[in-house]
This record gives sequence, structure tokens and C-alpha cells, in this order.
Amino acid sequence: MEKLVSVVYYAFFISVGAAMGSFANVAIYRLPRNMSVNNPTRSFCPFCGNKILWFDNIPLVSYILLRAKCRFCKAPISFRYFLVEALSSFCFLICAYHFHPPGNKPPDMTSFFLALSASAFSLALIICSFIDAAHKIIPDVIDIPGIFAGVGLSFLLPNLQQDTEPVKALFRLIFAENRFSPWLDTRLIALSSSIIGAATGAVVILIVAILGKKIFKREAMGFGDVKYLAMIGAFLGFKFVLIAFVIACLVGTVVGLPILISGKKYHEIPFGPFLSLGGFVMLIWGGKVAYFVLELYPRWVMGES
Repeated sequence: MEKLVSVVYYAFFISVGAAMGSFANVAIYRLPRNMSVNNPTRSFCPFCGNKILWFDNIPLVSYILLRAKCRFCKAPISFRYFLVEALSSFCFLICAYHFHPPGNKPPDMTSFFLALSASAFSLALIICSFIDAAHKIIPDVIDIPGIFAGVGLSFLLPNLQQDTEPVKALFRLIFAENRFSPWLDTRLIALSSSIIGAATGAVVILIVAILGKKIFKREAMGFGDVKYLAMIGAFLGFKFVLIAFVIACLVGTVVGLPILISGKKYHEIPFGPFLSLGGFVMLIWGGKVAYFVLELYPRWVMGES
């Protein structure tokens, strides 16, 4: 019975992820065009303007059945629609798996809401990545509410902050033995970790933007990236957001170096998708990555066993 509950649990996140991927496609198309995501409520073909029928709007399935063409005008449907729905479904499943690994114990409400919160964060990463890749903007309607969401959820669900040891040490230094109740202690530490993470993310990008402008005599980072990394930091905490930024820089360099060598303008490559990748990696595998970066790799470099 317990295994059946887990199967239903994962199936729920897969299906909800696909459905939210359909919503993400609406946001990706409409937000850069200053259109409301809920008005009109029905999706429509961008070529002929016909409203999409409900049975043509089933996530993943309809794309295949329609053979990637509009039912009315036969215009091609971008593969992006299928990709976003599949990616959202995958990310939701990974989040569910991360906060409730398979086992005989059924998921509890805490792990369920943690997985939902992480899934919502991953959905925001997907939306911002595709918008930034296509239009080189990150919409304020995503990242600014996302900062407050990360801070608020960290207080309500303190386990969302997966590395609070530095903040715990700071609390011990400031408050000594005059602490609050354990329930409030845990939440205040997670809240502080989220706020510090958001501030760290913003400051890091600001420093890079200022230095880049002085060195290259042009804009190296947009202010949208500042708010975006602040949102990521609000969910991850300051240590994880720093490593997420390093991952983004490394992957961005690998992708951008061939473009730079070819003579194209490297600064035109949007940085948001790389920040998203770093943020999601640290959300799911942050503990292992942090251990490798901060402990295992330095010992290896120093020749220690």
C-alpha cells in the first residue's frame, strides 16, 4: 500500500508539472509582449488567432497528436512548447524525489509542501530562462515576487534552506544562550539564511556588473540578473547561491568561448539560463556539490587523502 501511495505521489507531480509547463508556455509568450497571462483565458494560435480547443491543449499529448501543427491554419507549433512541458514535468518529479526518496514510508505533509515549493521555484527558473534566451530580459513579475516567496517559504518551511550552519553559528555568537524556542529558532535561522542569500546574490552580480563595465567599457550584466540571482539566493541561502553563480560562470564560459573565438559578441549571450542551471543543480544536489567544492576538491589540490 505504501509503495502504491508513492507511485501516485510521483505521478501527481509528473502530471502537475506537465500542466504547469503549459502555463509556463503562456507566460513565456505573453510576458515579453506585456500581455496578461490570464486575459484572454484561452490559449490561441499566434499565426491565425483562433482559440485552441481544450482537447488540443493537453500537455505533451496534443503536440504529438497534432503533429506539431495548428489544427486550423496548419502553421508549425514550435518545439519549445513540448520541451517546456517535458522539462517542467521532469523538474517537478526531481523535486518530489529529492524531498521524498522512494521507500516504504509514505510522504508526509512537510515533504509534500517542500516539493511543491521547490517545484514552483523550478518553474520560475524555466520561465525566466526561456524568456531571457529569446528576449534578453528577465521579467520583474517573476523575480521580485520570487524573492519574497523564497523568504516567506523559508520561514514556513525551514528545511527549504538546506545549509544553515553558518547562520546557526552567527546566531550562537549574537544571542549566546538567550535563545528563543526551538520552533522559532529554526524558522528565524532559515529566514535569516534566505535574506542573507538574497542579498549575497544581488551583491555578487552588482560587483560583476560594475567591474565588467570598467574593464570592458560596456554593460557586462543587466539589472535583471541582479534581481534574478537575489531570487535564487532567497531559496538557496548564501553559500549555495555563491556556488550556483560559479556553476553558471563555468557553464557560460564553456558555451560562450566558441562564440567568442568565432568573432561574435559574447556579451549578447543571456546569462539567465546559466544562473537557472546553477540554481537548480544546487537546489537538488547542493549538499554533494558543496562538499566536493569546499572540502573534497581543496584536499585533493593540497595532496591530502
